[in-house]
Amino acid sequence: MRQTSFDQMYDEHFYYFTARSVAEMARRHGLDLVDVERLAVHGGEVRYTLARAGARERTAAVGELLAEEEAAELTARHTLEGFRDRVLKARDDLVSLLRELRSEGKDVVGYGATAKSATVLNYCGIGPELIAYVTDTTPPNRAG
Repeated sequence: MRQTSFDQMYDEHFYYFTARSVAEMARRHGLDLVDVERLAVHGGEVRYTLARAGARERTAAVGELLAEEEAAELTARHTLEGFRDRVLKARDDLVSLLRELRSEGKDVVGYGATAKSATVLNYCGIGPELIAYVTDTTPPNRAG
């Protein structure tokens, strides 16, 4: 949310949980959220540890993350609308920049055909009229 990272919202990355929502889900199933570990992957992820209710003490990290989420008002409508507005602005700014570069006769190309880049291109409606081509050096997966 803080970094407006919408490019990782694709395919297998379509669930986004707060510590608050994980704690509530766990409680409904006889479990406790007992630990959280922040990971730097994709701009920030959280690993959640659950245990049977009452089996383990909650770490301080859980309380800290819950307090941080509350302070950031992650479930407030204005927070979610603000994220939406930033995503829309990022899309509009990127498309405007690409159109300007093309109108100046410049060719724009892409390097790295990642899932994130595909998400951005698809969401922004960017095609060959704005980016001439995308290349990647990753060998194809020829499993099977």
